[in-house]
Amino acid sequence: MAATDRWARVDDRLIHGQVTVAWRRHLDYEAIWIVDDALGEDPFMADTLRLAAPQGVSVKVYTVAAAVAALRVSAPDRLLLLFKQPQAALRLVEAGTALPQLVVGNEAPSPGSKRAMRSIALNAAQIAALDALATHGVHVVLQPTPDDPAREWASVRRRWV
Repeated sequence: MAATDRWARVDDRLIHGQVTVAWRRHLDYEAIWIVDDALGEDPFMADTLRLAAPQGVSVKVYTVAAAVAALRVSAPDRLLLLFKQPQAALRLVEAGTALPQLVVGNEAPSPGSKRAMRSIALNAAQIAALDALATHGVHVVLQPTPDDPAREWASVRRRWV
């Protein structure tokens, strides 16, 4: 699989209108793999997320460990990896999975978080994970929708934190 055929996005809402309409038009993905330990252990939520996907798009829900194993064996040609939190993306990378780029979308405010930009609020653990991902060579950008300009994490980090 070419690296350009695999996209990664952090969005705490997972499958919703922006992902099913705007990002689908922009990326033309054929499958979504949600990578989240809690959801990977919850068959009811996995079924619910599959129902929210656009017609013709397959959805699988994995724990981080299961996603690492599945990516080593095979993956669809045009795959969108979705994470609720950047910490899961970091664990995937630390386990040896290459992520050329990670797009941070919506992250709701949480205790101790600061708003980085419209619809993106990050807490200390999320900031540390994004910093670590960048150290691992992942190109991290903040971009809620495809129509928004992508903002480089390093630039946002210097100006904001």
